[in-house]
Amino acid sequence: MERLGERPILTSNGKRDYYEVLGVARGASEQEIKSAYRKLALQFHPDRNPNNPDAEEKFKECSEAYAVLADSEKRATYDRFGHAGVAGAAGGGKLAKTAAARVRRLVKRQSPAAPVRAAGRFVINRDFSALPGPVQPARAPAV
Repeated sequence: MERLGERPILTSNGKRDYYEVLGVARGASEQEIKSAYRKLALQFHPDRNPNNPDAEEKFKECSEAYAVLADSEKRATYDRFGHAGVAGAAGGGKLAKTAAARVRRLVKRQSPAAPVRAAGRFVINRDFSALPGPVQPARAPAV
């Protein structure tokens, strides 16, 4: 996240970049992310900072960032789509979880082996699932 003067530039939903929250670079290893999270978790843990709501918010923020960046699949989705891709990953509402699930399905569909043949307006995948609507699975030829 870049800074313009003294004010940080926030993402479209007002959340800070997860890499900035943990204080690591985008290419940081899993060990660096884990180490940075542990330092921040100890520093802002509510048991170490009783009666400090600001520390509790920072603890929740760094826990949310770690939950996404520690999981390689969620991290890849976050790197590609930002907060919109992982909206349901850290406890968002039902609508956010549904949107995040759609994004993850789209990412999985973009594998090189996904489309095999077109059948009308539907694309049949190797696992015989149809997009975008319901289609009966194709039967394997009898041997």
